[in-house]
Amino acid sequence: TSLMVKNAVSNCAYSDGFTGTNLPNPYWGFGKLDGKAAMLCIVTGKNEIKLSEGKGFYPNPFTDKTTFDFNAELKGKLFVYSPEGKLLFKDDVSGSTYELKSSGFSTDYKGMLIVRIITEKENFNFKIIRN
Repeated sequence: TSLMVKNAVSNCAYSDGFTGTNLPNPYWGFGKLDGKAAMLCIVTGKNEIKLSEGKGFYPNPFTDKTTFDFNAELKGKLFVYSPEGKLLFKDDVSGSTYELKSSGFSTDYKGMLIVRIITEKENFNFKIIRN
């Protein structure tokens, strides 16, 4: 629907040195558009994952590893993609935390990554940055 497209565009925008962190603003709106993430949000109907209060995925950006703290037990598959859609890593997720190590990636890719978690009931998509 048009509302799904609007929400995907605004929820999947990102900030950087040009946009600043005080978003939305009159110059950049909700930030810079991430087209691939927006399309994933529209296709799956999900644009964020519920994370534990006061926690999330940290550190972000990361170099060697980043840890995800979920607010519930998850069981499913995790996929990591480059912005171009190339699959860089996949693994099973089971539990309330998950540690993503860059040593498991098939390449030395650095930059924005799209993480997708697929469970029996829901699919989640979000962005992380690898230094």
